[in-house]
Amino acid sequence: MSTYIIGDIHGCADELNRLLRKIKFNRLYDKLILAGDLVGRGPASEEVIAQLMEYGDAVVKVLGNHDLKLLATHYGLAAPKKSDRTERLLRSPRAKDYVAWLEDAKFAHWDEGGAVIVVHGGIPLNWPVSQLRKQVKLLEESIAEHGYEWLLRKMYSVGLPDGLSNDFESNLIYTAQALTRVKFVDSNGLMNTSFNCAPGSQPDCLYPWYACRDVKRNAGYKIVFGHWAALGMTISDYYICCDDGCVWGGNLCAVNLDDLSITKVASDHKADA
Repeated sequence: MSTYIIGDIHGCADELNRLLRKIKFNRLYDKLILAGDLVGRGPASEEVIAQLMEYGDAVVKVLGNHDLKLLATHYGLAAPKKSDRTERLLRSPRAKDYVAWLEDAKFAHWDEGGAVIVVHGGIPLNWPVSQLRKQVKLLEESIAEHGYEWLLRKMYSVGLPDGLSNDFESNLIYTAQALTRVKFVDSNGLMNTSFNCAPGSQPDCLYPWYACRDVKRNAGYKIVFGHWAALGMTISDYYICCDDGCVWGGNLCAVNLDDLSITKVASDHKADA
């Protein structure tokens, strides 16, 4: 049995199939942890979701910002863009099934066997793992009570909070935004979502979130994230970025948690910017 973490698929069904064949994935014995952005930008978001649904409990999925955009579009809270390339999925007779499956995803996943925490974007700098667990629990309990439409309506009606405060709902929004969107932070640790460039190309006042985080707060876990195609597939002692820009003409990657070996397949295409 092996556990693989797969980076941003973005509707690249052909590449996903080739990657699963290359790692000899067996749904009866192996596990896939998906680091978010399963849909959007690529040519076959519906096929990706339909295939992954067939794998049942062999798949653990973490939500990305494009997955949330799909849900918001489904609920009429966000206008679809041509570049999203999710219109066919949303018009499918199975659209409600796809949405329900995505809504069963997590904002963060702890894999105790591999001693990793998987998120799509990142983790706020001042949060120890215990704080992360607490905030994710509050967020997911609130969604279970009120539904995703409730959360997304609030996310799309207010700006990005600066951090945790005494406002419960603001804290939920901050948690969801940080875990799915953070790349750069300023000297105070505040998120800046205006730049999507590679580290080193940003303004001097901004820093990659993972470069500023005190690794002692990780409590021995390695943090795995996607979301950052411009950073690319990167493994360090404390962090793994598993987004190698498949939808932009790069690679789709799987990280084997047994030995941290990387398997890649090249993209068949490049999405429009």
